[in-house]
Amino acid sequence: MEIKIENCKNIADYLRLCGVHSVDELTSEQILAWARSGKMGIKTKISVDIVEHGIYGQMPDKEKAIKLLRQAIKEQKSFICVYIENESCDGSHMKNETSDGYFVMKIK
Repeated sequence: MEIKIENCKNIADYLRLCGVHSVDELTSEQILAWARSGKMGIKTKISVDIVEHGIYGQMPDKEKAIKLLRQAIKEQKSFICVYIENESCDGSHMKNETSDGYFVMKIK
């Protein structure tokens, strides 16, 4: 029987599937594949879609997302990436700000 990501019960199974010993050895694509698989929950799965495809024509910082995803996997937490529309009269103050809003990424 061929082992597939769908058959992995946990991250340890996925590490064996990828032939690595730790989360730090996974490539960015392997990190995204694990998060996209739904094994980290629906919030993470939706957030990864935003990281990969953007939203409202804007793209979040993919390197930051991979770093946070790696940490979330290690800590067995969820990764969240959301787009916040700029509705404040003062405007947003985030580094990756666009004219219409910005992205917030965190682990929970």
